[in-house]
Amino acid sequence: MGARGDGKSDDHTILQQAIDQHEVVFLPKGTFMVSKTLKLRPNTKLIGVYHAFTTIQAISTIKDRFAGATDQTGDQPIVQTADSAQAQTWIGFLHIKRTFPLAQHNPTPVGNFALDWRCGGDSIMRHVELESRPGNNLRPDLIAKHFYKYDLEKNPVDPKHPQKSLQPGHAAWPCNHPNVMVRGNGGGRWFNFWFHGRQGLREDVPFMRVQGTRQPLNFYHMHAQQQDSRNHIEFIDAQNFSVYGTKGEIKGAQVYYEQCRNFRQFGHSGMSSPDPDYFPPYLFRFLDCDDFLIAGISDTVNGGNSKWIGGPYDRWIHAKSPHFSPFRTSTRIGQK
Repeated sequence: MGARGDGKSDDHTILQQAIDQHEVVFLPKGTFMVSKTLKLRPNTKLIGVYHAFTTIQAISTIKDRFAGATDQTGDQPIVQTADSAQAQTWIGFLHIKRTFPLAQHNPTPVGNFALDWRCGGDSIMRHVELESRPGNNLRPDLIAKHFYKYDLEKNPVDPKHPQKSLQPGHAAWPCNHPNVMVRGNGGGRWFNFWFHGRQGLREDVPFMRVQGTRQPLNFYHMHAQQQDSRNHIEFIDAQNFSVYGTKGEIKGAQVYYEQCRNFRQFGHSGMSSPDPDYFPPYLFRFLDCDDFLIAGISDTVNGGNSKWIGGPYDRWIHAKSPHFSPFRTSTRIGQK
């Protein structure tokens, strides 16, 4: 229908027209730039060739942030599904790419995030890359060096207080919104969800947050690792979901569950060891949760007072390990 996919032209109008008029929208190899949110219908099938070849990327400049985002409106989604419990939405085999030009860092909000998933029913997400690659300059080390003349490699900052070593007092981690939101009627089946490497998120911001959902939601493999966030994935006030396998190479938290009910977590693997000096020492935390099943989780060393030496894969060398559990459960005072 005339979309260029050249990595320069704004293809939003043409792509949105295709979505409005057709159930299946196939995107060939190319980088399709969009200046506004692509809003899917309940039965939209948005399909690419492969995540390495088909990309939908936000247009965001210093003067014109994506979709007119402001500090007041907050970040806007690049792709947003319909809010429907009976949807048949499919998204597959493409890359939805968050954009954050290095020169835009004042620091200000990024202005865009990859996906706002609000559809349930028979909806499917399959093999979609949702991370922001280093080419977008979502790199705390580069931001610190360029704007603050501070070398993070030679002088690593305290991850709990990254702003301490930076001037004029702003954290180098610029993104203050999850890159993926699942909310409303969000449900369905997700296959091969993964992200890898730093995304420029602040320590209190997860890569993905599932919040307030009630529709059945199933993740068939959840790969989350090497992020600066305290929690890589968060489930907040969510119910009726299952995670069939997680994998991570991290020293923070893989998944954080809060006020969740009727959920299941099957299996975990990866070179993950909680570092007590980095973030709270757990891979999985359950706060005020009930009616859940955890199975097939391999033991992971919590080194306690042992020495953290870093090195390849950030592994523990431990001398006195008090226990071998990757879990932490807790309840607020006065609550069950």
